[in-house]
Amino acid sequence: MDLAVVGAPGSGNTYVYYLDSFSTWTQQSVLTPSGSSTSSQFGEVVQVQNSSVLVGASGYSSDQGAVFVYNARETTFAPTATPSTDVPTVPTIPTTIAY
Repeated sequence: MDLAVVGAPGSGNTYVYYLDSFSTWTQQSVLTPSGSSTSSQFGEVVQVQNSSVLVGASGYSSDQGAVFVYNARETTFAPTATPSTDVPTVPTIPTTIAY
């Protein structure tokens, strides 16, 4: 399945779209973390990895930051347990667009 993931850090949401059989991008899911606010910057960094979506939130937990992992479940994405705040410090995160 072809996916596009769009983070919207100011809204607190991340949007998942799929390319349907008519070559039309259709919204599949809106990812919203529980226990997070718009100041968490949820969706600042997104990545698709196999059947999972990883969403970064640099402002989560008093700016400690976290990575939220969502696994594909047929037509939706389900969060895995709690967000990981044990994230290594990275000097820069490249911005990429995957097709």
